[in-house]
Amino acid sequence: MKPIFLIFATVLLAACGAKAEQNAGFEDLTSERSYIDTMTHQNIQLSSAINQPGKRSYAHGNSEADAGSDINTVNMDYTGQEAVELEDLTQQVEDIKQDVTRIWKNQFTPMYNQFLWNRLKKEKAAENLEVIHESYGQLEAELDSIKTPEFLNEKHGRVLEQMKDDLYLAISNRTLALIEFKLMNQDKDYTMNETMLDIHLQNSSKYLISAEKSLDQLEAIEYESEKSKDGYVVVEE
Repeated sequence: MKPIFLIFATVLLAACGAKAEQNAGFEDLTSERSYIDTMTHQNIQLSSAINQPGKRSYAHGNSEADAGSDINTVNMDYTGQEAVELEDLTQQVEDIKQDVTRIWKNQFTPMYNQFLWNRLKKEKAAENLEVIHESYGQLEAELDSIKTPEFLNEKHGRVLEQMKDDLYLAISNRTLALIEFKLMNQDKDYTMNETMLDIHLQNSSKYLISAEKSLDQLEAIEYESEKSKDGYVVVEE
C-alpha cells in the first residue's frame, strides 16, 4: 500500500499546486503526514485508516483497545428513551452512508459517461463538479453534527467514532476522485489520473464497508436494548 500512497501523495501535490484554478478546496497531503484534513477540517488519523479500514486503535490509559471489540460483553442497560435516541442516531448515520453512493451514482456517473463519449463540455463539467463537491461538503457537515451521546458507554462510543471516521474517509476519497476527474477533463493524456480516480473510489468503498460493519454493531446494541427494555435477560458472552 505504501507505494500507492506515495503516488497518491505526488498527484495530490500537483493537484493542490493548481488549487486556485481548480477551486477544489483541499489541503496538501504528503506521506509524512499522519492525518487527513476533511472539507470541514476534521483530522482523521491515517496510520490505521489507510492500511486497515475498519480497525482503529484508541489509547486508554496505558493500553489500547480496538473499537468494536468485546461489544457483546457490555450490559445493555439503556433506558427506553435512550434506546429511541440510539435508533434515531443510527438512522441518521445510515442515511449519510447511503447518500455517499447516491450522490456519486446520480450526479457523477452520468457526467463521467458523457465524458467517455466526448459529449461533456469543460464548462459544464466544472459546474457539475462544484455541485457534487458542495453535496459532499454538506454530508461532512451533517456528520460533524453527530455527537456521541453521553449515555453511551465507552465501548459503544468507540464504535460510533470509528464509524464516523470511516464515513469521513469515504467522503474524502470521493472528493479526491473529483479532483482527478477534473484533471482528466483538462489533459488528453489522463491515464494516471484515471488510475488514481479508481484507487480513490475503491478506497471509499472499503471505508463504506467498514462503516457498515460498525453500523451493524450499533443496530445490534439497539436491538439488545429493546430486548432488555421488554424484560428479556441479556446474556453476556
